[in-house]
Amino acid sequence: MFDSGSEVVRAALRYDKGRDPEDTSFLDASTYKPDPDNYIDVIAPLPVFDAAFADDIVSVGLEVSNLVADILDAVFAGSVEAMMEWQGIPTEMRSLVSFDSDDRGLLLGRFFCRPDLIVGPDGPLVLEVNFGPSNGSLALADTVQSRFAETDQGNALTQQGIVLRPPASMKTLADALGRVLRRCATDTSHRHLLVAVATKEEAEEPKGHIVDFCDGLSDLGFDVSLARLSDICADGKTASLGGRRIDAIYCMCTFAEIQRNDVPHSLLLDLIALDRAAELDFIGGPAHLLFDNKANLALLHEPIADACFDPNRLTYVREHVAKTAMATHHNPKNGPVIYKPVNDYGGFGITFDHRVVAAASRSYIAQDIVPNACRWVDDTGNHTRHLCFGPSFVGGSHASTLLRAKSAEGAVPIINAAQGAAVGPVLIRDQA
Repeated sequence: MFDSGSEVVRAALRYDKGRDPEDTSFLDASTYKPDPDNYIDVIAPLPVFDAAFADDIVSVGLEVSNLVADILDAVFAGSVEAMMEWQGIPTEMRSLVSFDSDDRGLLLGRFFCRPDLIVGPDGPLVLEVNFGPSNGSLALADTVQSRFAETDQGNALTQQGIVLRPPASMKTLADALGRVLRRCATDTSHRHLLVAVATKEEAEEPKGHIVDFCDGLSDLGFDVSLARLSDICADGKTASLGGRRIDAIYCMCTFAEIQRNDVPHSLLLDLIALDRAAELDFIGGPAHLLFDNKANLALLHEPIADACFDPNRLTYVREHVAKTAMATHHNPKNGPVIYKPVNDYGGFGITFDHRVVAAASRSYIAQDIVPNACRWVDDTGNHTRHLCFGPSFVGGSHASTLLRAKSAEGAVPIINAAQGAAVGPVLIRDQA
């Protein structure tokens, strides 16, 4: 059994971005009643992990993510069309991906990454690798940990002499963005950065994680606006919102959300063209869909991978990725698996019924169900939660690690915030 090396200090923590920073009533979970429309359910209490364990999660996640990012060149010799054909990317999306797949588009497509891992019986195991900037957890570590010292749990840690590794998520993001933002970097008057979301509701009444992220960007010196992606105007020369020029767009929505909310493909093509002309920095173009596709994990278990990757590197990655195959190659008689759509997110579309997959028009992967060895039992001993780890990388640098916890009710919980999991940053005991 793999030793998680985690140390849990019992206390209560709740966090609501909508409350005044000086209001500490939220620290008493028994009396604080959060506004359900503006509330982040933070894991309470937050476990504190040894540095060696936390760093191992990061190391495994980065190695697997790097191999996935190399598939285009190593397996398909740089052919975007061949890779999309193998993945089964729908025809209506292929022209967008192809148009965005110049050198800069592919750089940005690989730039933001978050693998999701559990701890299996033999150690960390990757279940998915997510690419793209729509990572709402990037500001979570800085926000929660900055207020953590005021909590009962934070005080308890201090009294025990336990020091936490300071968060650096937004600083890491700032350093990385400095390498890909051009207008904002060359002229400090060009600092209008628009955070684009998919829906009108998100733009007008943003949830806490979006507010956190916008606040973090403002603290970095950007002039931040928040708007629906489809409200942007692109005229071939500039992009604007309400007549005001936009210097950079950070797309905080997945492509699945873009599709569901009928964002015109013509707008995306215009934004890509403006980025190519250096009249706009468009962070979140569709090229990331090449890498943000669960079929890539299936390919790593295919014989073709043996001929394309260093055998030691491939062996290491296969040992740390749950066995995955395209659903069309899986025989249900071989045992129970979990089926996931190759290009959806948030735990949506997941099923355990092969008949659903057989009748579907989209592609699925079949992934072995692996026992989660990293579980957390609360004070009463009656509530067990599964843990899932999501280290975020920006430009190859580790920013922070997201922790998600879901009740162990049922045989295979889907540990995703969109499916009701509580979230929090991975707190790390500083060894210095």
